[in-house]
Amino acid sequence: MEITKKIVSRRIADYTKDNYLYIYGLIKGVALATAAFVLLTFLKEPVTILPRLVLWLAILGTLLISLIATARGVILTGSNSNLLDTFTPIGGGFFEFLLFAFLQPINNFPQLWIFWYVVWGLHAFTASIMVSNRISLTKLEDYEKGLHPLIMKYINWLKQDFRGSLTSGFVSIIVWVIVCLVGIHLGHFIVYVTGSLIIVMSIIVTLEVEKQRKAIYNFINNY
Repeated sequence: MEITKKIVSRRIADYTKDNYLYIYGLIKGVALATAAFVLLTFLKEPVTILPRLVLWLAILGTLLISLIATARGVILTGSNSNLLDTFTPIGGGFFEFLLFAFLQPINNFPQLWIFWYVVWGLHAFTASIMVSNRISLTKLEDYEKGLHPLIMKYINWLKQDFRGSLTSGFVSIIVWVIVCLVGIHLGHFIVYVTGSLIIVMSIIVTLEVEKQRKAIYNFINNY
């Protein structure tokens, strides 16, 4: 089969979308495998199962958000891309692995879980860089005029994502400092509070992103 200009042009147009789908397919699979393994290690230290489990569920919530947000994003993302479109999702996947790994009970480092908040912050900052990059590469002139109202909504959604991830990163670092200051016993209470809030916010954000995906569907159907 001859490779034509039309085929190459289509591959170029699909590159950014496919790049995110390939990378996310890999890193989310690794993250979920790590989650299953780490969950089993909780049995080594029954006393701390509950606080570790709360943070474990919080990470699953963020994985769900990233998957649904990506599913929304690849529908409207343009063909413009750069190296950050590869580095940032891979970096995010690396921190997701560490988020689960830091929850393991390790005899030589019993307080390792405290640094979970630092990793969470780094993960959130990586996400904010990725979203900011997509905002800068999304140009109205790359879309036909009739789609401009939808793309403006899409850019606003990305800006909301950016603010949310950036805020999450700063809050996480502040919480880590507080946990270090108050000690491990009160630190467990903070884990319950912050972990529960993350889980609740994950549900809210997931429902909102799904609502946005349906808005895209409705716009296209009525276009």
